[in-house]
Amino acid sequence: MLSLVKSKKNRKDNFVDYNIEYAHIYSDQDFNNEQIASINKTKEVINGLEKHKKTYSLVVLIDDYHPDQIKFDQQKFTNSLKDFGLVPDYITFESRLVDYKEDILNLLPANEVIKFNKYFKKREKLNCSFLIVGWYFLRLGLLPLKDKLIIKISKNRKPFCGKEIINILDEKYTDTEESTHRIIKKTVFKDAVTKIKKVFY
Repeated sequence: MLSLVKSKKNRKDNFVDYNIEYAHIYSDQDFNNEQIASINKTKEVINGLEKHKKTYSLVVLIDDYHPDQIKFDQQKFTNSLKDFGLVPDYITFESRLVDYKEDILNLLPANEVIKFNKYFKKREKLNCSFLIVGWYFLRLGLLPLKDKLIIKISKNRKPFCGKEIINILDEKYTDTEESTHRIIKKTVFKDAVTKIKKVFY
């Protein structure tokens, strides 16, 4: 079982108030109105946080694990975000979260581990909700950041981890979010659900 005690490296003074995810995109998808809508909503959220003197970091998760086709151009994507006035502090690729499979399983009771392993064996792939559990725990500083997981984009020296996280997502991800929360509630970090805020557009 993983220790529930945070390392000195992950002390709360190395956290921003909020880690904000926005502009989620698949690696077979072009930058489009979905990302633009997310940017606009994120700007609204940021304005509210800044009025209350809250700190934040911006992150983007690129799903390169589930699509069959990979045509993602990182530089083109970040330039598009810059054109619309909102550059992330960090980006990461969903395929890199696979390295956290055992870390996530170690947080679950034995009967759930058996169920997930059966599912993974049958599908020959990890499901999205399972990976997102790891993603949320990483953003909250509950799991250690492994090498090359995140890519720093902006020149700002903002911590990656947040005391709380905000997910700014298209409504089509509602079911995935609910499934992710159900898994989290079965882990040793079940109380983390109170630190996850959802903003749909």
